[in-house]
This record gives sequence, C-alpha cells and structure tokens, in this order.
Amino acid sequence: MGILEGYFEEVLDRFLVNAGLDDKCIKIVHSDIQKRYENLMSLWNNANNRRSYLEISREEAVNYEPKDVKLSVRMLVNSVIRNSILEDLSTGFPYTQEFHEHNSCISDQTIKKINIASIKYFSNKEIANQTIVSIFFNPQKTHPITYQAMLQLSSIANGSATYDPVNNNQLSDIESKYSFLDELRNTNSTNLISGYDPTLDDNLKSAIYHIREIKGTFFIPYFKLLTRNIVKLYDIFELILSSGGEIVTLNYYIKNGFVCKRDKLLKVAHTTTDCEQQMKNELPRSKLRGINMGG
Repeated sequence: MGILEGYFEEVLDRFLVNAGLDDKCIKIVHSDIQKRYENLMSLWNNANNRRSYLEISREEAVNYEPKDVKLSVRMLVNSVIRNSILEDLSTGFPYTQEFHEHNSCISDQTIKKINIASIKYFSNKEIANQTIVSIFFNPQKTHPITYQAMLQLSSIANGSATYDPVNNNQLSDIESKYSFLDELRNTNSTNLISGYDPTLDDNLKSAIYHIREIKGTFFIPYFKLLTRNIVKLYDIFELILSSGGEIVTLNYYIKNGFVCKRDKLLKVAHTTTDCEQQMKNELPRSKLRGINMGG
C-alpha cells in the first residue's frame, strides 16, 4: 500500500464517512488530494522548488499541531490536505456541484482534527524517497515571478531580500483565463464564495485591473483570506507583480525584485473579527514598503 492510499484508509476516510459523504463524493476528495500530493512530490527532491512551493503554507503551518513535527511536514499538510477540496466541504457555498447537498458538512473543529491526524501520519513516512511525475502545477515554468518571490522569501528567516526582477513571457496564458472589469467596484461589498472556487468575483476582477494600471498595492491580511486555491492565488500574484504592483500582507511584502518577511509571523486570524482586530493593532506598526516588519 502506498503512502497516500494508507493515508486515505487509516486517517481521512473515517472523517469523510462520519460527515455523511457517499462513495462518489469521497472519490472526488481522494482525486483532488492525490493530484496535489503527486504534484508536491514531483517537486520535493528539488530543494528550491520545494521551498518556493511551500512558502505559501508557512504562515498557517507554523502554528499547526503537533509542533514537534518538522515544519516541512506541517507545510505539506497545509498545501495538500487543508488547501484541498476539503475547503469546499467546510463552506456554505461549495463550488463543486456534487457537494451542494453536503455544504458545511465538515466543521472547523473537524478540519483541525484532520490536520492533526494528517501531520501525525505523514511525520512517520519517508516522503523524500518517492519518484513521482506530475503536470498539475509547476510555478517555476508557469509563474516565474511569483515562484522567485516565494523562493527568496523561503531563504530568509526575516528581514528583506533584493534580487534581479523576473520576466514572464507567457503571461498571456494567465490573462486569457479571466475577464477583467475596468470600472471601479464597491470594494466594501462582500461576495461569499468557497475558498476552493477557481473563479474571480467582480470585485477582484476590478481590483486586479486597476492595480495593474496604476502599479498599485494589493493588500490582503493573509494568503488564505484571498483563496485556498493555489493556482488562483499564483495567477493573481503573477498578474499584479508582472505589472510593477506590490502585494502586502500582515506577514509579507512582495514586489518583483524585493521581498520582506516579518520576524515573528503573526498567527493567521480565523474569524473576520479577529482579523480586523489584528489589522487595527499591527498596520500602524508596519512599514507598508516592508522595510521594518519586525513586529
């Protein structure tokens, strides 16, 4: 039995069955996680590819339990399990059609239990000894600007790094996936969608268009609050960074050629109220340009 098959049998399936999922839905979950797992494993033995890919997961995984397990394993669980289609089962607005009758069937508490059980399982496996080929997502080839920014961030514990800006000669492949809005939208409005949803809502379409036009600043408190869909997140970042725009979060500053990481990463807020309080406390103390993010 392979590592992932063992994971499904020994860990995940009991949670899915207890949530009331039928065999068809369970197979959909298996397929999505397998795609993500094999993709990460295809990058794993290349240190730069692994580090760049997993940096997105750092700010959440650093607080995952059990904390005595290697951070790389906790980041793997965030990338492969937490940011998988399981997100679609924990929301009241699932993107996947087959999940519409199962919306919110997996609670936040159950997600936490799945994370812990997953970390314990993978901590005992020889992950690096696998040779897997995947073509799902290779950001070094498709999103070189974001890839390099994440690689630079993964190379520093805190502070900043300057490097030669990167070009993306295939940007039109990303642009062609979306339609953008040139009129300004009411950015105070809220659109509730699944964190797994690969589409852009009208607010994002408008925001991305105008940020690219003015080479402006795109602020999100944490990566997960934008999306848990890694391809969508990389698409948005690549579009903004390629235009000369910048991305600012409570933990990171990212611009093509310059990145900055907070000394002690703030714990990712779970609720909107928690996030608003963190922003009220932290934004006045953080330099928007990322020069001083020491907390």
